[in-house]
Amino acid sequence: MQKGFCSVGDMKAKYVEVDNVDALFFEKGERVNVILRKSLGYKALFYSYIIPLIMMMVLLVLLSETGYPDITIGLSVLASLAIYYLLIWIFKDKFKKDFVFTIEKLDK
Repeated sequence: MQKGFCSVGDMKAKYVEVDNVDALFFEKGERVNVILRKSLGYKALFYSYIIPLIMMMVLLVLLSETGYPDITIGLSVLASLAIYYLLIWIFKDKFKKDFVFTIEKLDK
């Protein structure tokens, strides 16, 4: 994956928890590859962007069709996003179990 495709790629310091039996063989400051299965990348994309987009669009259309004022619709959509991401944060431990990173040494 190229650096420009991921917002994490634009950050200088990255902290990632990894489950790797070989982690004892790594030294602090050593350059490594952080690996996440491609299917889990798509799953993360789905949870972080696709579900909220669908949720916002459905709520926007439903509230618009029922005649609510624009300010109520806008605040409802924002509130639904806040609640969604709060739920993601509450269940972060479950996501940590699902999204497992591994590391491998880079060849010099």
